[in-house]
Amino acid sequence: MNISSALGTLRSLEVEKVKQRLAADDLSVDELKEIVSTYLKIAETGNPADHGYPAMGPYAFSKLCVTALTRIQQRIFDKDESRVDVIVNAVTPGFVATEMTAYKGVKTIEDAVDSPVYLALLPKQEGKIDDDIPRGQFVRDRLPVDWAGEKDKF
Repeated sequence: MNISSALGTLRSLEVEKVKQRLAADDLSVDELKEIVSTYLKIAETGNPADHGYPAMGPYAFSKLCVTALTRIQQRIFDKDESRVDVIVNAVTPGFVATEMTAYKGVKTIEDAVDSPVYLALLPKQEGKIDDDIPRGQFVRDRLPVDWAGEKDKF
C-alpha cells in the first residue's frame, strides 16, 4: 500500500496533457519519471502552480505521482499470474488533526489509520481475483474513489 493524499488528485492538476497521461491505463514508469523530471525543471526556475500544477506544491504533486505509480504497479502485478495475491493500492488517510494540519483536521489519528489497516489486512486471493477487493485503486474510508475528481472538503 502506498500512502497518498486527497490533495494529490488529478483534480488539482490543470496541465491537461500531463493529466491525460497520468490517468492513462498505459502510463509507464519511465513516462512517469519524465513527468516528474519536467515538474522539477519548472520548480527550479519558478512556481509550478503558475504553470498549472497543484497549488499545494511538491507535496500535492508527489502524492499525485504516488497514486499514478500505484496504478502502474498493480497493472504489472496483474500481468503475472503467479502474483495474483499481490495487491497495491493508494490510500488517503483524510484530513487528520496533526501538527502538519495545525490540528485543524476533521479526523483523529485513530480514524485515519482505519483504511490503511483495512488494506493491509485484505484477505488472500487464493489464486483468483475478487472484483470486490480494490486493486490499484485510490482508497478513502475503505472505498475506492475516483482520483481524477476526488478532493477533500476542508
